[in-house]
Amino acid sequence: MILRTLDHPNIIKLFEVYDNETHYYVVTEVCHGGDLLQYTRKHLGNERFVSKIMRQLLSAIKYLHKRSIVHRDLKCENILF
Repeated sequence: MILRTLDHPNIIKLFEVYDNETHYYVVTEVCHGGDLLQYTRKHLGNERFVSKIMRQLLSAIKYLHKRSIVHRDLKCENILF
């Protein structure tokens, strides 16, 4: 429910959530670029790239914190492109 209320260019959009007796299905915008861990392996050593990604990530975290939201599971695998 919280994710549905967010509107930031660096936070994934949630469209719908479905569930049945055994599973939850989460429908979000498509992220074709993989996760940060995969992406950094391709661009290792590119300081300009790292700087851009860090600015975007910190902007999203600041947006969340201003709304009293804490992610609690920030890791490279949870940052999608």
